[in-house]
Amino acid sequence: MTPIGAPGGEADVTASPSAMLTGAPLQTARVAGVFVHGRGQDEQVMLDVIRRLALDDVAYALPTALGRSWYPNRYFEPLAAIEPHLSSALDAIDGAIDALGDAGIPDRRIVLCGFSQGACLAAQLAATRPRRFAGVAVLTGSLLSGKALEQATETAAAFVADCAALTCAAGTPPKHGVLFEKLLRKLGDGL
Repeated sequence: MTPIGAPGGEADVTASPSAMLTGAPLQTARVAGVFVHGRGQDEQVMLDVIRRLALDDVAYALPTALGRSWYPNRYFEPLAAIEPHLSSALDAIDGAIDALGDAGIPDRRIVLCGFSQGACLAAQLAATRPRRFAGVAVLTGSLLSGKALEQATETAAAFVADCAALTCAAGTPPKHGVLFEKLLRKLGDGL
């Protein structure tokens, strides 16, 4: 595993916290995944997921939160209660995605995946900073603060145009998963 931006890392991520690169070399990768860990975890949890996937032709960028947490408080708190950590976390994920782009992997060949706190960030980024990803996996998470429809940007329709989302609601109140589904419907994904 190589830090992105380190010798052999092939790209530069300027946002802190750091991101690690693993899997297939960027020059030969069919697709790339940006895998975002949950609270109290680090990239090791996502490395376990990657090992289980056993996809040899995928490069992975693994942003890592300082102090093993992306933001304080719970996901359903008002957004003001988790700033400026939220913006910093989204910037770090954007930085990892941009670094993959700088290395020649466009957004349409990137899958954004998050677990728990990382899943909330993946959903938040997809709703408020949309890109045309190959896919987004929201594993045990939802949009932050439960205000999914209000947070969505009009340009988020670009995100859902070519992207499917998966929500696993274990441990997440069903109403929050339903809000994310309503957001996707509002933006035209046709779930």
